Amino acid sequence: MTRITYTASDCAEQAGYAIGANCLDEILVGHTQADTLIQLTKALTALQALDNPRATDGFAVALVSVIEQGLHHA
Repeated sequence: MTRITYTASDCAEQAGYAIGANCLDEILVGHTQADTLIQLTKALTALQALDNPRATDGFAVALVSVIEQGLHHA
């Protein structure tokens, strides 16, 4: 059995994805543009704190998949 090894970049990407997914969840239940802006600002601040380029990859994956689904149903 081989042991699975995760690099710091792998973990950063997973964290970025989680930040993006949580941000989208909060945006979808928000009621105003101000709520959306607050959630997006919080997410981007958290993403910046990770200080790893792969975190932005994970964040983008979370957002793009939802945007693509919305475009297909528009």
